[in-house]
Amino acid sequence: MEKKEATPNMNKVAAFLLAFLIAIPLAFPAAASAAETAAEGGITVDYGDSAAIRVQLIARYESGADLASGGTEIVAYDAGSRTMFSVNGAEKALDFIDLSSLRSGGEVQNLPLAKRIPLEELHPELTNLGDITSVAKHPHEDYIAVAVVAEPKTDPGYVIFLDTNGRYLHHVQAGPLPDMVTFTPDGTKALAANEGEPNGAVTVNPEGSVTVIDVSSGPASARAEQVGFTGVPVVGDVRKTIPEHTWEQNVEPEYIVVSSDSAKAYVALQENNAIAVLDLAENRFLSVHGLGYKDMSSPDVAMDASDKDGGIDLRRWPVLSAYMPDGMALVDIGGKEYLITPNEGDAADYDGFSEEVRVKDVADDYALDAERFSGYTQEELDALVAGGLFEDDQLGRLKTTTSAPKNADGKYEAVYGLGGRSFSIWDAETLSLVYDSGSEFEAVLARAMPDYFNMDNEENDFDSRSDDKGPEPETAAIGIVGGVPYAFIGLERSSGIMVYDLSDPAKPQFVKYFSSRDLTGDEVGGDVAPEGLTFVPAVDSPTGKALLLAAHEVSGTIAVYEITPAATVIQLVHVNDVHARVFEDANAGMGYAKMAALVDRLRSANPNTLLLDAGDTFHGQTFATLVRGESIVRIMNEMGFDAHTAGNHDFNYGADRLLELAGLAQFPILGANVDRDGADVLPGHAIFEIDGVRIGIFGLATPETAYKTHPNNVKGIVFADPVAEARKQVERLKAQQVDAIVALVHIGMDASSEHTSDQIAAQVDGIDVIVDGHSHQVVSQTINGTLIVQTGEYLKNVGVVTLAFENGRLTGKSSRLISKDEMAEAAPHARIAALIESLSTEQSAVLDTVVGRTDVRLDGERETVRTGESNLGNLIADAMIAATGADAALTNGGGIRASIEAGDITKGDIITVLPFGNYIVTIEATGAEILAALQLGAGDYPEPKGAFPHVAGIRFSIDPAKPKGEKVHSVLIGGEPLILDKTYVLATNDFIAAGGDEYVMFADNPITGHFSSLDEAVIEYLAKGGAAVAVEGRVSVQTAGGAADETAKGTADDRADKEAAGTENGGVTTSPPRDTASPQIVYVVKPGDNLYRIGLAHGVSWQSIAELNRLANPHLIFPGQRLIIPSR
Repeated sequence: MEKKEATPNMNKVAAFLLAFLIAIPLAFPAAASAAETAAEGGITVDYGDSAAIRVQLIARYESGADLASGGTEIVAYDAGSRTMFSVNGAEKALDFIDLSSLRSGGEVQNLPLAKRIPLEELHPELTNLGDITSVAKHPHEDYIAVAVVAEPKTDPGYVIFLDTNGRYLHHVQAGPLPDMVTFTPDGTKALAANEGEPNGAVTVNPEGSVTVIDVSSGPASARAEQVGFTGVPVVGDVRKTIPEHTWEQNVEPEYIVVSSDSAKAYVALQENNAIAVLDLAENRFLSVHGLGYKDMSSPDVAMDASDKDGGIDLRRWPVLSAYMPDGMALVDIGGKEYLITPNEGDAADYDGFSEEVRVKDVADDYALDAERFSGYTQEELDALVAGGLFEDDQLGRLKTTTSAPKNADGKYEAVYGLGGRSFSIWDAETLSLVYDSGSEFEAVLARAMPDYFNMDNEENDFDSRSDDKGPEPETAAIGIVGGVPYAFIGLERSSGIMVYDLSDPAKPQFVKYFSSRDLTGDEVGGDVAPEGLTFVPAVDSPTGKALLLAAHEVSGTIAVYEITPAATVIQLVHVNDVHARVFEDANAGMGYAKMAALVDRLRSANPNTLLLDAGDTFHGQTFATLVRGESIVRIMNEMGFDAHTAGNHDFNYGADRLLELAGLAQFPILGANVDRDGADVLPGHAIFEIDGVRIGIFGLATPETAYKTHPNNVKGIVFADPVAEARKQVERLKAQQVDAIVALVHIGMDASSEHTSDQIAAQVDGIDVIVDGHSHQVVSQTINGTLIVQTGEYLKNVGVVTLAFENGRLTGKSSRLISKDEMAEAAPHARIAALIESLSTEQSAVLDTVVGRTDVRLDGERETVRTGESNLGNLIADAMIAATGADAALTNGGGIRASIEAGDITKGDIITVLPFGNYIVTIEATGAEILAALQLGAGDYPEPKGAFPHVAGIRFSIDPAKPKGEKVHSVLIGGEPLILDKTYVLATNDFIAAGGDEYVMFADNPITGHFSSLDEAVIEYLAKGGAAVAVEGRVSVQTAGGAADETAKGTADDRADKEAAGTENGGVTTSPPRDTASPQIVYVVKPGDNLYRIGLAHGVSWQSIAELNRLANPHLIFPGQRLIIPSR
């Protein structure tokens, strides 16, 4: 049959349409003709992006009902029995359709009816049954709920429970006209939306309500409670259509969706243009929220308002349209829930009362006011009216409402429309509008099927519904395909389905429009008027691929569409530098329990998920240190981590303990550049195959681990050059034919670091993603084609990298963060929370012991202790003096890991501050060595540094203008100027004494005393009342050489003695260097040096330097030390 010819009028497109369509992807192909697509599986219109998803009609159920008699309305699905349940309004029956033989591809299958249960057979004792309106499958058990209207419809209806074979189980009474039934996700309750419409004469108008049915003990014990709207707070403007009737009578619940935690239900009140929020713990409505009006005068919104304008005339109008959603859907994106509403529109239209009129019929009642609109001045509005605004070819034909508000003069100040002709996204927590599709539906239809634009669902015509809600969005379903969340919006009149990518809820992307309505003749055929949509995930589908079941009311058919991704999408969920921050905390992150809930949601959205940790995980808080990291491994096992890379602090218990933890872990702990005695300490890489795609992941540890953990923890271990090792790993993984390469590294991007992740990206080709850690930064940038990501620290964020593959080839990658703020209202993961609670209980008795008290907050924040003096640092250093009687004490700011709030101080607080288990030692150190240590620790000032010195018995000043190594001056010990040649007794921690944090100047000094651990010393000091500390100027910032420069002061005899022995240097006295003349290259060690850096600068290995100089411990060198450099 020939395609209908387009008349010149049909091709008349307003200038606005041309401009508006610029925003619609013009590269999409035009819709194929019905004849062309009939051989392609019955899809008659397929407009949009076929590179995202593919849609094929694989089967159809035909109820046999006459056209427009409601042969199929609502559809539900049972994955266990592979049965489809359909409400058959024509036969007043429930149809059972077997999908077990469903197959992909080939010709469209005709699905036979397996069983039909007529209304009167649902339960023989119920004699007043009028109609079946809805069906829902229990989420876990083998039974369904059926909503049944009474006869008359104004009487209370019923919810009847049947098993999946159709056998009666039980029934409860609902409210009048139960129009929709659903279950809560946890399966404990069934809910029915009781619309409570009036009779035709509007002499009886029952109150709207929701029936809450407790099925927690099974359907046979179901108990129902009717929840009404009396006294419910109303937010915003809520429509009341029949003025003479009560508020409760005017409320008409239409549809229900439930939050993922089963705590709240959201109820669409279509005629009221509102959504109600129902508390399911107390079975009461919390509020009713008016949705407001869509300003159709806005420059970015348009509609075709007339069926008599001779063509497609999309433009803005002085109309305020109520959204008025019919169906709804709920979606969780990144741990936050949103409501999806198709904005259909509806009016009260009965024999005894009707609010529906055409604009031209009430033209004399308008006094349009520009203050109501964003797009017009009063002068422009007046000109529109004078130019025939209320004529048929403009707004005259548009259906409007007499229930709209009027001014004091009895005039309408705006034209009020019914329905938004769009879909909207609402924040489920606040019910604020996040997104509206504007005019996109009509704009897409104008391009996809211009000959059938805004047609009716009972005739293949043109432009017959522009005056009456346009394409009429009716129903919505949410589905995950290829890891991407999509919204499917059914258009009742146009009979097609719009598809949007919801990855960014604030900016959804139109993907495609498709339909299987037969457009080859004047009579309608195929699948017409989608009333109910049900998405079947691939895991539940008989074909192993996702399905969309679409019940079409007018044609009486159910179309089974198979939805497949054009690309395979894999997501990498990643964290770094958790430092054992297990618990949610205002100063830390979301904690593991909420992270686990988020990971579950992300995996539910896309099973193609890898969970990765970029290191510094097993150490840092008491929860971990008391059991040397095992508690963290147990949590990570339970959460299902896939891979971890060793960070420097993961070695804090020693390399052997890290290997023990690796043995406990159900995931690989990677470290390709970690070697001992020429052998790998940790595996270098792992390969994961997901949905046919091979992902290679290799790990790298920072070479800074050599001095950023206790050197004894990594004794004998070599951390190879990350760039060189990355090249090796890329080649090895390519040889194993992986499709993408991910570097899971603990390297960081600190400017002061010698090795950084951006260097790896720039110098090593073939890495697709670097998941980074160590520098505690938030990073998302691309270098040399490599995406580098990092989430910051302490679970403040969780990162998600999305990788798209087509035929095994990586075609796209992107990253995003989900913050702790976005998870603030999320429920913790019950199983992980229980595990954490169990582990905590074992530790609580010891940790809750009160050991002291402070009247002020003791500041241990990272930004404070790594840049300057703090009261907590002073307390710790004072405790070291008290424990040892030393002349001075020095500890590193990087060892202070938390603050202590004012009030009681517990043992747990102290261990959290000092989690590394370091103990106090005393050494004999010269003034020169102490000065070198202070220069090292303050060398990066004002930039933060973990080595920053916190001191007792010492005062010093910093000159920020001086270069590194010369910033510190005016040093006092015991109130006297520092003397370089004098030997002092210095208390420090064993980490620093062994050369950790680059304090190599102390590495060869013999330990003269061993004392308690740092935490024990602080606890003992607190017991003696030692918490009254303050920031008292032990460290000051001032220019060198000023009046405060006391380091150079002293007795004349002292100065004369020093000058005779040597020279003055920076306000302190030095002795002349010894003669070390040698024919070989001699290098004098500078502050901050290590053998690796020295070797790199001279083009030799650090091992050869250590061997030539017979260094017993190559990690322990100090400033001023002379090293012979071997020839190349």
